Amino acid sequence: MAGKGPGALVRARCGCDGSGRFGAAGRHSEGESTVAKRLYVGNLSYQTTEGDLTALFQEAGSVQSVSIVTDRDTGRSKGFAFVEMSDTDAVRAVEQFNGTELNGRNLNVNEARPREERPGGRGGYGGGYGGGGRRG
Repeated sequence: MAGKGPGALVRARCGCDGSGRFGAAGRHSEGESTVAKRLYVGNLSYQTTEGDLTALFQEAGSVQSVSIVTDRDTGRSKGFAFVEMSDTDAVRAVEQFNGTELNGRNLNVNEARPREERPGGRGGYGGGYGGGGRRG
């Protein structure tokens, strides 16, 4: 990271130098918020790629990242993704794409909620260690 201080991470994530100017790759203005808003995109076709989502959401503004959530064992899409955009672009994207058809499915697009904490570290595996000892 080039700069230090509280804004350095934001500048590194958005790709700007903090002056309000971008390189040739993106757009950014001094008045625009550089904090990314994370969008949930659900009801995806299993054939939808990150490239498909990037191309679609760029119609609403600058896309900072796209990640399709996949099954850890099979690598297959779970049918939803997260897209990061600036606040103003994200609001525009929700209005523009919620209910829009992509690859034969109507998208569900809204602001992502924080992930809920799940109790325990083992999931649904309870017990398995008791009993079976020798009896008298």
